[in-house]
Amino acid sequence: DPEFHAADYPTLIAPKVLARHDHRFASNHGIPMDDHRFYRDGDGIVTVDEQRWLAAQAVERFTWFDLCRSIDDDRSQEHSARFGGYQILPINCGDVLEIGCGPFTQSRTILQGKTMRSLTLLDPLLDEYLNLENCSYKDGRLYGCPVNLLSIPAEELPSELRFDTIICVNVLEHVRDAETVISGMLNALRFGGRLVLGETCHDDYHPSKEFNLAHPIMLTRSFLGRMTCHLKRLYFNDIEHTFYLVGQR
Repeated sequence: DPEFHAADYPTLIAPKVLARHDHRFASNHGIPMDDHRFYRDGDGIVTVDEQRWLAAQAVERFTWFDLCRSIDDDRSQEHSARFGGYQILPINCGDVLEIGCGPFTQSRTILQGKTMRSLTLLDPLLDEYLNLENCSYKDGRLYGCPVNLLSIPAEELPSELRFDTIICVNVLEHVRDAETVISGMLNALRFGGRLVLGETCHDDYHPSKEFNLAHPIMLTRSFLGRMTCHLKRLYFNDIEHTFYLVGQR
């Protein structure tokens, strides 16, 4: 697609280019371009099967290794603005986990000017991202702090791990089972710990209106609210179909 320069305009152009490839990716993975089978009234799409998720992961891989290989950030400033610059977080964030860190992380922005005891990054494509030139943790460190790397799906977060700060921004649309992922994060959050959760709400979504191969999960605001209802809301922003929460256990 020589007329497009997705690396220059990743948030505007990339979805248009990706839409052209949906049929090819869906065909290659043998899945129908129809998500009715996963839809739940009131919740949206909370879980999909492995075949559907693997197809979405193929799109994710294509995005960062082919379409947007030269960029070095994934909307971190946009997310920071919606979280009020993360000012609600303490200076010392303790043991930190970022779920779905991608090649650049949101931690790079969130933890700027803060301290931490440890940093763990989790992403199912993490081992592959280390081969990208602009990967922010390819030397095994971030802000001089050694990082623990978990190249596994978010659903497989070890149940014995505990953290003071858990970051999950623009991730749940990409997982296989959002309920399992949220429950796992809440289990891993220490008492007094903070969950930084930022997602798009899809209250108007219905599979008859849209098929998005890259985003298998489509969650409603009510589902996200119900799953996080036991957290104390330290910060909340739900402007423009978003759900940006800093909640404390």
